[in-house]
Amino acid sequence: MARRPGNRRVTKSVKRAQKRTASVQNSETEIWSSMLDGRYTVAVHRLGPYRGELTVRDGIGLMHRREVTLMYGAIFGPDVDDVSAWRDIAAASRLAKTTSVVFHSA
Repeated sequence: MARRPGNRRVTKSVKRAQKRTASVQNSETEIWSSMLDGRYTVAVHRLGPYRGELTVRDGIGLMHRREVTLMYGAIFGPDVDDVSAWRDIAAASRLAKTTSVVFHSA
């Protein structure tokens, strides 16, 4: 099968978009990130002085996105109460996407 020139352009634009996404995720706007269940990447990025965006990703796929508040503007990093709330939101979003949850006793 012969390659069409249009396919290369699409591939290049997709690669550029992926690079932009990766650079945003690793930029100075990231306030906090963590792994959930060793599988899901949870991150909060600054949107404004007291606003952020929480994202939950499964690999490169976005599972959940939500605007959150930043106590004290997160000037010196996230507040403990913010992190606790973000973890609860992330766990709830993961549970909403799964059909069953298995708890293991210690």
